[in-house]
Amino acid sequence: MCVAEIMIPNPITVSPANSIGTAIRRMRASGCRCLPVVEGDRLVGIVTDYELSRAANSPLVAREPWHDHFLLDLIEVRTCMKRDPLTVAPEAHIRDVARLVCESDIGGIPVVRGHILVGLVTTANLLHHLIRLLGG
Repeated sequence: MCVAEIMIPNPITVSPANSIGTAIRRMRASGCRCLPVVEGDRLVGIVTDYELSRAANSPLVAREPWHDHFLLDLIEVRTCMKRDPLTVAPEAHIRDVARLVCESDIGGIPVVRGHILVGLVTTANLLHHLIRLLGG
């Protein structure tokens, strides 16, 4: 079975120029923990809730709480995204993708055709597939 059968097609994305506040709002609205970062439809990175949290709550920046909203809309995603993330093709076997997720300790892998984003496969997608295989 290939990853195209369980991936999230056309996932919610952000651009490198979007603010981290925009990325956080998109994650919350969609209930996801990572977003592919695209320029046009070309994948250029990935950003996770962990990186966004670190960028938004840096202990190196002394500020009053009311500054948070200003900073969230000022800092761009490009400052905290992972460039050149691991990717898989839509034809990749689910077993191989599951192994890659475990070995890399990541929560999601963009699915690309060339450099064009076509989907996202997450640990939740893989676990749902496992549950179906086990008869749940």
